[in-house]
Amino acid sequence: MRPRLAEQPLGAQCGGQDLLALGCGSPEAMAPASVEIWHQGRCVARHARSYERHQEILDLEHYLDVLEHKPDAFAGSKPLEQWRRAGRWPVSHDQYWQALMERHGRQQGTKAMIELLQLGSRHGYDRLAQPSSRRSSWAAATPLRFAM
Repeated sequence: MRPRLAEQPLGAQCGGQDLLALGCGSPEAMAPASVEIWHQGRCVARHARSYERHQEILDLEHYLDVLEHKPDAFAGSKPLEQWRRAGRWPVSHDQYWQALMERHGRQQGTKAMIELLQLGSRHGYDRLAQPSSRRSSWAAATPLRFAM
């Protein structure tokens, strides 16, 4: 048995085409576990379903592009706080971030950390958890663009 997917136009367009929201769930639950936004046959965003009233579920990955332009907002951001509470922000991330700030200053170091998170988002966060010698080279890297 497969769940039926509810497909709804969002009232938004990208490149003149409607964006669609799909509720996705497991056949056992028969209820959407997440909402996905699709454009031109590609999933461009996925959000976990909220089961409580007035609950905010914020995914840090969705805010990285904005925070890159406003790095001072990163440390106190709600998405970062939620990642910390959910255990998605390991101590090693704070160590990277601290080393980058010591090397490049608070604002540029935070931008560099955001760039690392963007790379982790695309290539896997396990790549950020490499041996400390590699972390040191990341922290010392100049310019601030990193290659994985």
